[in-house]
Amino acid sequence: MYVLFIIAVAFPMVRPVPMPLVVKQETRDLYDSIEKLTPGDTVVMCFDYSPGTASDIHAAAVAVFTHLMRRGVRVIAVSFVPDGPQFAAQALATAPKEKTYGKDFVDLGYRAGGENAIAAFAQDVARTFPADSKGAPLAQLPLMAGIKTARDFALVIEMSGGTPGPAEWVRQVGQAFGCRIGAIVTTVMVPPNLAYVQSKQLMALLYGLRGAAEYELLVGRPGLGLAGMGSQSAAAVFILAAVGIGNVLRLRSKEGSR
Repeated sequence: MYVLFIIAVAFPMVRPVPMPLVVKQETRDLYDSIEKLTPGDTVVMCFDYSPGTASDIHAAAVAVFTHLMRRGVRVIAVSFVPDGPQFAAQALATAPKEKTYGKDFVDLGYRAGGENAIAAFAQDVARTFPADSKGAPLAQLPLMAGIKTARDFALVIEMSGGTPGPAEWVRQVGQAFGCRIGAIVTTVMVPPNLAYVQSKQLMALLYGLRGAAEYELLVGRPGLGLAGMGSQSAAAVFILAAVGIGNVLRLRSKEGSR
């Protein structure tokens, strides 16, 4: 039984397949917003999550980055949690070969300070991040030419598993600079952030592994989101089938003993 269960769970991870998922409006809002961007626009992707919450967020981060690259949008990756840069590096590593670091995407690394650092970043990008994660001065990166404050961002995508999160970006960037903000969060962070969606302070909210799978369907790129959803579904079906078969066999054994 354990071997069969492992096979049932592992197969969708090895061979992700499209699933008949209904795409939520919150997920489609993010997709549509990126579709409306003009090639050459600049988007900030903020990797504010750690290994403990990456299973809920990282697949969506990769799918969104893929979409941005297809649209010809330039991406600035930043992090305000210590573990963020490792996930930024993993996501940026999926960039197409024709895309160039420094021109099409950059990684500015991590800055301590939480909400205060976010506020400083919005007010003066170069002062908050004088160099990228590799130590190269911003003046050497063509993408950063003309990027001074949050008013130069076409969109900010905050990906968070805790604090800082969407609320900090809404307060320091959305309200102060009028910047559009989308968010990718864990499932447990949905309730406190829905109010920002309803008030239009967040223009989109993508959440959990389900949100990642939905976005992968929209961009036509099966990945960890669909693989994870497939494994969850396979595990549920296997358990229900095992319980059903076990009950049938038990009833038959009772009838035989009579």
